[in-house]
Amino acid sequence: MLGFPEMRLAGLRGLMVTALAEGDREAALAQARTANGLPRTAPWAWRALLEDRLEAADWKAALDLVASALDRKAVSPLVAERARAALLSATAAGLEASPEPDHRAQALDYALQAVKQQPAFAPGVVMAARLLAAEGKAARAGAIIEQAWKGHPHPALWLAYRDLRTHETKAARAARVAALTALNPMARESRFLEAERALLLGDYSAARAAAVL
Repeated sequence: MLGFPEMRLAGLRGLMVTALAEGDREAALAQARTANGLPRTAPWAWRALLEDRLEAADWKAALDLVASALDRKAVSPLVAERARAALLSATAAGLEASPEPDHRAQALDYALQAVKQQPAFAPGVVMAARLLAAEGKAARAGAIIEQAWKGHPHPALWLAYRDLRTHETKAARAARVAALTALNPMARESRFLEAERALLLGDYSAARAAAVL
C-alpha cells in the first residue's frame, strides 16, 4: 500500500492507528512525522504532532507546527490565528512564572503578540494587561481590555479591568463598570456588570432587575 503514492497517506494513517492501539506512541508519532513531511497535506498527521507537543508543553515546537501548516494550507488562517494566540499566551504564562528578571519582558512581548493575533482572546488579553499594569502602563492595559470587551465580553476581562485600580471609591468603580458596559451593552456579561454597578451604588432594585434580564 505504501508503494502507491495515492495510497501512502492512507497507509501511514493506518499504521499510526495500529501503533496507538498497541500502545506504541513513538511508532505512531513516527508515522505521523513521515506523513506530515510528504508533499500532500495530511491534517490528521499535523494534529497528532501538535497534540504531542501540547502535552509536552513545548510551545515553540507547537508554534512552528502551526506556521508550517498555514504555509502548506493544511489549516485556515483563522484556525492558525487562534492556535497562535493560545500558544503565545501559554508561552507568556510560562515566562511570567520564571524567576529570571528579563523573562517578564519576554512574557509581555509574547502576550502582546497573542493580542495582535486575536484581540478578543481573553487569556492573552488578561495576560498582557496584567504585565502592562505591572510596568505602570495601566492606561494601555485598560485600552486592550476595552477593545476585547467590544468584540467578545468575558468575566475574566472585567476582573482584570477591575484590578487595574484597587484603591477607588464605590462610586468611581461604578463609573468604570458603566463605561465598560457601554462598550457592548447588549452582551450577557454586560448585563451582569450592570447588576454589579447597581450593587455598588446601593440600588438593589436595579440590581435585581438587571440580574433577571
